[in-house]
Amino acid sequence: MKKIGLLFFMLFLILGGYQSTLAQDYSVRLTIFEPLPEVDFAAFAVTNNLRGAPRIISIEIEPQGARVILEGRIMWKRNNQVGEQELFYFVTEPFVARNLTNNEIGTSDIRLRESRSNPSLTEENIRKGRPTGVYIFEVILKDANGGEQARDSKQISFTNPSQTLTIQSPEAGSYQDIGSVVAQWNNIIGAASYEIKANVRRNTSQSLEEALNQGTPIIDHANVGNMTVANLRSYMSRELLPGQEGVLQVSAYIPGPSGGSWLYSNIVNFFIRSSSDAGAVNQEIEDLLQLISDITGQDLVTKYREGQIDMSNMRITLDDGRILTIVELREILNYLKTNPDNIVSVSFINR
Repeated sequence: MKKIGLLFFMLFLILGGYQSTLAQDYSVRLTIFEPLPEVDFAAFAVTNNLRGAPRIISIEIEPQGARVILEGRIMWKRNNQVGEQELFYFVTEPFVARNLTNNEIGTSDIRLRESRSNPSLTEENIRKGRPTGVYIFEVILKDANGGEQARDSKQISFTNPSQTLTIQSPEAGSYQDIGSVVAQWNNIIGAASYEIKANVRRNTSQSLEEALNQGTPIIDHANVGNMTVANLRSYMSRELLPGQEGVLQVSAYIPGPSGGSWLYSNIVNFFIRSSSDAGAVNQEIEDLLQLISDITGQDLVTKYREGQIDMSNMRITLDDGRILTIVELREILNYLKTNPDNIVSVSFINR
């Protein structure tokens, strides 16, 4: 009888040791939901934690019920460049292991011990309007004492996005006249309509995205139909004031069988000229007209001063629809002034 009892006792120890070994068999599996090219950068643009982000990742953890720590990072590599940079990093407090998604990290039962992001890289990605380049997702599973047990990583590439929506005017950082800020963007094939959103940036510590989404925008998703040019004043709920900085984003709606999708442009900032800028602007116009006068032999400066030439709504558009900036025009005129033999003919059209 003692031998039988000893046998059961030994069997209990063996099975207990075997189960204990199984309990320490850690694994982590990272899955990225497809298709991802339709997801905008909000899926990756995280600052304090991962809460509120679109659900794009699932993480399967074994053994469930054990106390674990999860560490993760998102790395980004620009198109056609070697080497990646850290976009975001986090590490959690110990929690009870379970399967989860990215937008559950930072919630009540999965607390963040540490998180950091790269503001300049985040801003660069947001300006692009949608994911571009290569994103590398990595998760590391640790036990409650911080010892690494398993890891997994996945890589997704946006090296050749189908279409990119880009604001061509106003240029980032440019100065605009009050009431005459004209926005222009490239045409997106298949887009049924476009919306514009604009707001005031109150201080330089705000990111462009934060400024765009704060409070009540001065233009709140105004539908402009299928036009690719719009005067912002026609859609403003209130006027931008001299000296203020504005931010602008355009979105395109592309119909589809599953309800369609939105494509977002880069966010650009611009400034409204104050009254102190008026003299400098007027001198810049006269300098520009003088260059044209030197080339053509026409006294355009005098005509401008006498009010015969109105430059208040001047826009120079190329054959492809792109608006030529004042700087580009000045460079062309300076070149023609020093190389007059390249001028074939000059003619004026009165409209």
